[in-house]
Amino acid sequence: MSYLGICESKLRFFTPDGQLVLTEAEDERRQKELAVAKAAALAAKLRELGIDPDKL
Repeated sequence: MSYLGICESKLRFFTPDGQLVLTEAEDERRQKELAVAKAAALAAKLRELGIDPDKL
């Protein structure tokens, strides 16, 4: 179940507990940002272990 509301002057869907439901484009952007952050963290860990991630 979702509810309609206004966010940044736009009609948007919200969950029953008030969380904004992301559009498909927003969700894709969020997933991409999370993947980039995870890759950066893994690369940093490899460097910490003395492994160059660019040489793998």
